[in-house]
Amino acid sequence: MKARNSALLAGAAALGAGALVKYLWKQKYREENKLVKQNEKKYWLYYHWILLKHHRVGLDQYFQNREIHSVAVMDLSPQGRQLISEIEGTNVTVSYAIEKENLAAVHETLQVLRLHEDALPKVDAVVLCSLNDVKRVSEEVTREVNAECKVIALETVILDSLKDNHLGFQDGVLRSSPYSGE
Repeated sequence: MKARNSALLAGAAALGAGALVKYLWKQKYREENKLVKQNEKKYWLYYHWILLKHHRVGLDQYFQNREIHSVAVMDLSPQGRQLISEIEGTNVTVSYAIEKENLAAVHETLQVLRLHEDALPKVDAVVLCSLNDVKRVSEEVTREVNAECKVIALETVILDSLKDNHLGFQDGVLRSSPYSGE
């Protein structure tokens, strides 16, 4: 009887350990998959941004074509900083930067305001440079800005710039976009 109870207990422990291992592997897979998707988005974004540069298309053209004269840049990530440096010195003014999570973020020339903490001065558009949770961040920013202010994702600026300049597959544009699922 004691041996049988010990065997049952060992079997239950093995099943529990197996379930725990399976759970941990699934969690790790989900995290790795999320990281792969984030890297896919970065690759797609930078590839097409470079393609636009190759065809001598500046992102300031996107804003000028849409009568957007002043912008705020949300997220001082590398892509946010690159956007700022690309449109500085054009007819589009970068008025300030906005940060939500990186409270220690600073910029050499721009005032950095905190989302939900600081009042956001009026601009024509806020450009979201984060590649993650774009829809949720867009909704948060929309609640904080004036009604006339457009909230635009950086990938929209890139994608629409490709379309505005009639750049297609024959020019090197990739057929599928990791953003199509958002």
